[in-house]
Amino acid sequence: MDRLDVTQGLRKDTNPAPDADRLRADVAIIRERYPEIGERFGSVIELYLKLWSLFAVFTASKSRMKRFFSSFSERASRIFGKAEEDTEAPNTSAADITTEATTFAESTETAAELVGEIVEELKKPARQRNDEKRKERQRGAKRYPDAPLVIHEHPDLNCGQRCPACDRGNLIDFEAARKVRLLGEAMLRVEQHVFKRLRCSGCQELFSQRVPDEMKEHSDESARAIVAIMKYDGGVPFNRLQVLTGNFGVEVPKSTVFDMVEKAADAIAPVHEALVDAAADAEVLISDDTTARILDHEAEREDCERKGLFTTGIVAKTEGGPTIHLYATGPRHTGENMKELVAERDPDLPPPIQMSDAASRNFPEGLDTLAGKCLTHARRKFVDCHEAFPSECGFVIRKIGKVYGHERECQERGFDKFQRLAWHVEHSGPVMDELIAHAKKQLDDHLVEPNGELGKALQYLINHWPGLTLFLRVPGCPLDSNEVERALKVPIRNRKNALFFKTRHGAMIGDILMSVIRTARASGINPHDYLVEIQRHKTQAFHAPEAWLPWNYRDTLERIESERSAGVASAAK
Repeated sequence: MDRLDVTQGLRKDTNPAPDADRLRADVAIIRERYPEIGERFGSVIELYLKLWSLFAVFTASKSRMKRFFSSFSERASRIFGKAEEDTEAPNTSAADITTEATTFAESTETAAELVGEIVEELKKPARQRNDEKRKERQRGAKRYPDAPLVIHEHPDLNCGQRCPACDRGNLIDFEAARKVRLLGEAMLRVEQHVFKRLRCSGCQELFSQRVPDEMKEHSDESARAIVAIMKYDGGVPFNRLQVLTGNFGVEVPKSTVFDMVEKAADAIAPVHEALVDAAADAEVLISDDTTARILDHEAEREDCERKGLFTTGIVAKTEGGPTIHLYATGPRHTGENMKELVAERDPDLPPPIQMSDAASRNFPEGLDTLAGKCLTHARRKFVDCHEAFPSECGFVIRKIGKVYGHERECQERGFDKFQRLAWHVEHSGPVMDELIAHAKKQLDDHLVEPNGELGKALQYLINHWPGLTLFLRVPGCPLDSNEVERALKVPIRNRKNALFFKTRHGAMIGDILMSVIRTARASGINPHDYLVEIQRHKTQAFHAPEAWLPWNYRDTLERIESERSAGVASAAK
């Protein structure tokens, strides 16, 4: 009997996954020579292969459970260990970056100007670079840009005065010392206004004061803005807001809180429609959805509507323009909401880039977009089964890590979308070619089980390769949909705390306020101040909402103020 290496594929130091074809071939040889022994041995091998397949499924499921129910991280340092923490990062030594950037300068205009800055930055010790970033974050002017400045003059000395220490020089202005002080205030404050009335003792005529217009409402603009932000950005439910306000001596009923946010949404609604119009003309639309719940949906549902409910998140981006966040809660999937949004697009503009995961419902028939698929979702499939197939999955994860390393370099060097495309084609293109060749070889040569977890992950790469590599062909295409995943944390937080919307009207209010608040934050605008100004100027915002968007409303306020000042000056003359 020839010696058979039936443990091929079982050695842990080379390839922990069993080579099923090799094992079955060895069993066939044994069956020819020793039928009875071969039959028993074959059953043992088949059982082993079945157990290994179940083990792979179990480890993948365990990884998914960790991601949902624990602090599981998909970072390479957690997957490979701290010893290989920097395996994803490309070589960023000063000499290498000088050579690469000098070569790349021949095809880009700004790369040559960035070479010196990059080299000088890399020459600094890592600790010095981190200290500079930390100091910049800690500066009060940076961290609290909207905080009012209170200037404290020196109590005894003035600028230009003779120096009391040496009596030779004069005192001059020097860099002021900054001290940030946080002050506590109640979330809401209540006032009781008493308007006295008089009655004539003879004719019984009643004389009442006229209530000012600003006091006709139960709450002012600031109070409505505060509860809207607490509810639809902080995720605090209405009943919890009632308890929370009671801690400050003003227990506002939850029904009153809803009336307040409803009035705020009514004033913001025209601006929200303008945001939708602006998002329809954006270059990149990053979209995804999450589940939602509306209590009255079943009673109000039409026969043609599906039972399931979803909150769709869309992040619209244009290079050099604003970032817009939109939310839509209802029975429609992401693709259906995207189709409605793209229908409002200017017909003279080219189709937008759509970045989503590869779910078929995200790309319905008739949706005119450039379909990009999320690279992070593809990577996650290999992260889930890494424990069962460490070498095969580790190869793919490291290759994708190199692509993200190149993306990080593009961001650090400030490339525009065309320079970024050229950089990725030169550096990430060969990496992606090597990745797809590896995936096809693994499946074509039957090195992995096609129906196993690893086989499905490799097949996912092959099936969605055009969308996964769209960033190598279209300028401005992102690598993944991580931005909308972060944006969806807002409705998810609200769903986790409040559990549901009661009516579709309540869901619409939430969509409007979440969209406007998150867009204001993405534009670097204080959401509270923005909501207050829109409510104060709701008539102007209704007639010209495009002039009251988060990124241009301050210019509109300045124009109104200048016109008012000019009118007062002309009236004085």
